[in-house]
Amino acid sequence: MLSLPYVYYAVDAEVKLEDRLILVTRYLEDEGVYETFEYKMPIIVSVYRNSNPPRDISLVRKVEAKLNNLVKTVDNNTLKLERECIGLRGSPTIVAKIEDAKPIERKKQIFKGDPREAAKWLLDNLTKEGVIKP
Repeated sequence: MLSLPYVYYAVDAEVKLEDRLILVTRYLEDEGVYETFEYKMPIIVSVYRNSNPPRDISLVRKVEAKLNNLVKTVDNNTLKLERECIGLRGSPTIVAKIEDAKPIERKKQIFKGDPREAAKWLLDNLTKEGVIKP
C-alpha cells in the first residue's frame, strides 16, 4: 500500500509547487455537487471520465507521426512477460453466457389537460407506484 491520500473524479487541479500543495476539485455525479480539497503532495488523483476529451488528430499530424516513426508498436517479444499473464490465457474474465436484454413493459399512460392537474396526477401516480416517496 502506498499510504498516500487519494482523490477521485477530479475535474480541476491547481498545483502550488513552492508550498508542495495541490488544490483538487472533484465532481460527485450522483449528488451533483463539486467538492474542493487541499492536500500536501505527493497524492494520487484520478480524473473524472469526461474531464479531458480526446482531440481529433489532423491528417498531416498522422502522416508526420508515421513518416518519423513516432508511433512504436510493442509486443511480448519486447516485453518478455509470462505467457500465462497476457492475452486470452491471462484474462481474469470468462464470459459464461450472453443473453439479449428483455424489453421492459411500459404502462404508457397519457394525461391530457391542465398542466397543474397533470403535475398532480403524475406525482400521485409515481407515489402510488413507489417510484417516489411522499
